[in-house]
Amino acid sequence: MPITGSSRDTMDKLLRTVYRDRLREQFPSRAFLLQEIPTEAPESFTPGDSISVPLHIGGSGGFAFSSDGVLPAAGHSLVDRANFLYKMMVDRIEIAGDFQQDTSSKASAEKKILDMETNGVIRDAKRGLCFHMYGDGTGKLAGVSSSASSTTLIVDDIAGIPTNAVVDILKTSDGSVGSGAQGVRVLVQRATKTLTLQDGAVLADYADLNTNAADYTVYRQGSRNDAILGLQAWVSASNPPAGVGNIGGLDRSLPANDFYCGNVFGNSGVPREPTFPLMQDMLDSIDEFAEGETKLILCHPRVHNWISFQLAEQKRFVHERATLRGWCSAILFGDMRAPIVKDPMCPKTKMFFLDPSLWRIWQVNGGEWMQEDGAVLHRVPNRVAYEASWFRRLQFLCLKPSSAGVIEDLTTELASI
Repeated sequence: MPITGSSRDTMDKLLRTVYRDRLREQFPSRAFLLQEIPTEAPESFTPGDSISVPLHIGGSGGFAFSSDGVLPAAGHSLVDRANFLYKMMVDRIEIAGDFQQDTSSKASAEKKILDMETNGVIRDAKRGLCFHMYGDGTGKLAGVSSSASSTTLIVDDIAGIPTNAVVDILKTSDGSVGSGAQGVRVLVQRATKTLTLQDGAVLADYADLNTNAADYTVYRQGSRNDAILGLQAWVSASNPPAGVGNIGGLDRSLPANDFYCGNVFGNSGVPREPTFPLMQDMLDSIDEFAEGETKLILCHPRVHNWISFQLAEQKRFVHERATLRGWCSAILFGDMRAPIVKDPMCPKTKMFFLDPSLWRIWQVNGGEWMQEDGAVLHRVPNRVAYEASWFRRLQFLCLKPSSAGVIEDLTTELASI
C-alpha cells in the first residue's frame, strides 16, 4: 500500500520500509576497514548470548618420519573455544512533532527530514565504530590534559569526539566520577582540543581535575571497559587493561598462550620514523613466526604522508600506488604488494599489519529500529518531538592474533624529510 499523508504513521512506515535497508547498505560505504573485514552472523540469537569462536592453538610439530618401520608419536592439532560478548551500538534520530496530520499532504516533505536525520546516524555511528575498532576495549575517547573552568577541559585527542557527543569524564582507576562529570553533552573546539560542557552541566571540582588531570579519561557514555575489542586489544603481546577482561578468557602472560599474542615492535616510547626496513622486518616476523600473510597495512594519514614523501624522493611513487574498492588510494609495499591505507581513526603513532580474512565483524544483523511495542517513533518526554532508536549488536574478532602485527612509537612529524 502506498505511503500517503504526513503523520506519525507515515514516518513509521518510511523508517521500516525505506530507511532500515538504506542504513544497512550505506553504513560500510567509504569506510575501508568496515568494507575490508568480512561480516558473519549467527544462525540464531538470544539476548545475553555470547559468541563461541573456535581457535587453532597449535600442536606437536606436525608430520613425523620413519625409516625403520617403528611408528613415531603422531603430531596433532589442537582446537579450543573462546567466548565473547556482543556489544550494542545505539543512536537516535529526533523529529519535530508538528506533523500536519493531513492525508492530502505529501510524504516527500517528511522524507527530506528523515534523509537528513538518518544520514547523520550513518555518519556518526560509522565514525564511532571505526574509532573503537582501533581501541583497546575500554571505551576511551581521550585522556584529560587540564581543566580551565568548571565547564571546560582540554584533552589530548579529539579524533573520536564529535560536537554534541555525550561523554563520561571519569577516574581511570575505578570509574568513579571524582572531580569529573557523567553523561554530559560537549561542544568541541578543534584548534585547542577543548571540550565545553553543555545544558548546565559542570565538573565536580575543576581545580582538583586540573591538578590530577592524568588520573582522568573521557569515555563514550556508559562504555567504560565495555566497548568492542579493537585492534589495540587484539594486536598486543599483553592482556587488555584491567576491567576489560582477558580476550576470550585467555591469559596472554602464560607461555602456553603465546600463540594468542600479536607481533609488537615497540621502541620504549621513543619516536622513530616509519622506515621501509622497519616495515619489512614486521612482514618477515609475521611470516617467520606465525606463518601469516600480511594483506593490509593501516596507518594514520600523517604516517602515510611520510611514506608518500619518501617514495616521491625515490621517484617510485607512481609505480607504487593502487586504488582499492574503487575509491581508496593505497601505497603498495613489499613482495606481497600489501596495500598501505590511511585511516584518520588509526592512532597517530601506530601501524597495523593484518590479514583481513582472519578477522570478523560478528553481528546479529546490519542494524534495526527498536520497536518492541510495535512502534518505531516515540514521544520525547516534555518536548514536542518524536524519536527513533537505531541499534546494532556486534563484536570485532580475530581468529589468529599471531598473524597480525603493530609497529609502535612512530613519529608523525615531517621535519626529517
